[in-house]
Amino acid sequence: MRLKRYATFFLAALGVGLYIGTLTLLRFDGDFIVLYTADVSLRHGVNPYNLLAVRTLFASLPGGLPVSVSLSPLAYPPWYLLSTFYLGWLPPAIAARVWYLLNTAMISLSIWLLAEGWSIKKRFLTVCAAIFFLPVYGLLIVGQYTAPLLLGATLFLHAVRRESVWGAILGLLLLTFKPHFGGWIFLAGAGWLLFRQTKRHYPYRVLAGTLTGGLLLAGVSLLLIPTWPQDYWQAIRGFGAMETFVTCDICASLPVLLTKWITGRASMTGGVIAGIGLLLLITSGVVIWKCSILQDLDTLLAFAILLALLLMPYGINYDFMLLIFPLLWLMRRVHRRGDWLAPGFAYLIPWLALLLFDRQAVNISLSFSAILLLTVLLFSPQSAEAAG
Repeated sequence: MRLKRYATFFLAALGVGLYIGTLTLLRFDGDFIVLYTADVSLRHGVNPYNLLAVRTLFASLPGGLPVSVSLSPLAYPPWYLLSTFYLGWLPPAIAARVWYLLNTAMISLSIWLLAEGWSIKKRFLTVCAAIFFLPVYGLLIVGQYTAPLLLGATLFLHAVRRESVWGAILGLLLLTFKPHFGGWIFLAGAGWLLFRQTKRHYPYRVLAGTLTGGLLLAGVSLLLIPTWPQDYWQAIRGFGAMETFVTCDICASLPVLLTKWITGRASMTGGVIAGIGLLLLITSGVVIWKCSILQDLDTLLAFAILLALLLMPYGINYDFMLLIFPLLWLMRRVHRRGDWLAPGFAYLIPWLALLLFDRQAVNISLSFSAILLLTVLLFSPQSAEAAG
């Protein structure tokens, strides 16, 4: 018992030291720079979707942008900036560290809520373990923008269980921050409210509130960026025309990996075709084996997250931080020691791929972890019992 306590203390101290060390050495010229330049542009009254205007602005500011920085179009809705505009008033190095801490807070709160019912010690250790799940740690380092989706899904689940209207609205609105992934979870949550929620007025209050909140966010965005609907669309098209998107060599998504394996090169077009094929395959499997994904809300949300990660062609390794949700879903259903094998393997295999091989191996390992979790979700005893 004493040895176990010392080992826990050592690992916790090592984790805290690594986390603080990463915060201290953090650079701001990673993915975070796109969000930061957009916030600074908003502060100076420059349209953040106008890439030329943004570059011109920073060329006129003291210090400008590092030579190594290559800006890409802002492919996020304007209300994302409404939640981060204050970063534009901070020096870049400080803003990057604030964003690092904010991402940590969103992820930690999500894990704390998902681990509801566990002891404080177990919840704290789960938060620490989640921070060092490889895609989560990678997201923190580069300053990516997927954490609001995890928080949104968790808040929505937490709120529906307590019939909280405002919490459910906030959760659904957060899922719109990154629509190509959040949209899957949003539709699953909205569908559950309409077809599975037994309270008569609760679903309509939540959905009406979400619609009102969305219109309010869109309206405020129009006041700040009057042409944002067409600018946002043009930014998405500009992003889609970039070579990194067209070839998607850095993608960790299963459709692109399959395309590369079959044809010898990665391709977004091939990824879309493969994604449609995988969707038909998974849907057929659910129907043929009568797997129940509607037994409860957390199962449905975990399923939607896994579908998004496995089927969306443009998925980067840090987007797989959303695996934390189905991982916690599975951990809450562990009853025997042997049941830890699947979540433990799904957690560790990306680190093993990184330490033993290369980035491509990490991408493959993340898709493998998602497939493993999806298989357990669909064919777990609970699903079989619910399917009858």
